Amino acid sequence: MGKDSKKTSKTDAMRELRERACAQQAGEASAKKASRPLSTPNQAPSDGPNNQDERRTRQSSEHGGARKGAGRPSSGNDTLKVRLPASVVARLDAYANERGVTRSKAAAILVEEALDGEGV
Repeated sequence: MGKDSKKTSKTDAMRELRERACAQQAGEASAKKASRPLSTPNQAPSDGPNNQDERRTRQSSEHGGARKGAGRPSSGNDTLKVRLPASVVARLDAYANERGVTRSKAAAILVEEALDGEGV
């Protein structure tokens, strides 16, 4: 017996183990299905991943999910995405640096002043 025959026998042994594991899992799955109570015609089964309420409960209790108070609190401001030419961005940055505020705050100040000047 050379190296190739040892590899083949190991491969065969691994394949056999995988097949046994798959067969065992299939047997367990069919046993679970058989033991599950049947639902009435107007009632969805209460177990399994198809029940959305159960999935939400499971997710929020096990993984953090969407529980109350999770995530970053809202600032109360809306987000606005604007494309500006590089020259305008440079002027905006200079304005922000002079006043010691962020670019976003400087843009908000300038927009508000422009709208107030227009009477809007």
